[in-house]
Amino acid sequence: MKNQIIDLAIESWRLSKFTQELIEDRDITEQEKFNRKVLWFNDKLEKILETLNIKLVNLEDSKFDIGMPVKAINIEEFKGCEELVITKMLEPVVMCDDLLERTGTVLIGLN
Repeated sequence: MKNQIIDLAIESWRLSKFTQELIEDRDITEQEKFNRKVLWFNDKLEKILETLNIKLVNLEDSKFDIGMPVKAINIEEFKGCEELVITKMLEPVVMCDDLLERTGTVLIGLN
């Protein structure tokens, strides 16, 4: 059951991120209205997951380190580069009871 809840949480997280990208193309009044709805949804999701001791971790804009619990799908583009950052989270890191449950998936770029 826990794996199904985590799968649903990840897909909800991805849908939320996608929705936020769509909102950016709207005028400022609509952006504010839609952003409030997305924030409400994300807050609700976070509170439900919290009752199950599950946390989704977003590492966007963090300095990338090879030891992070993420898979960088474009790492081959940056062989030998040291100053890398996580530019986009495709899937969040999932923690359960302070233990790593699933690694995240990211895109990285130069700092």
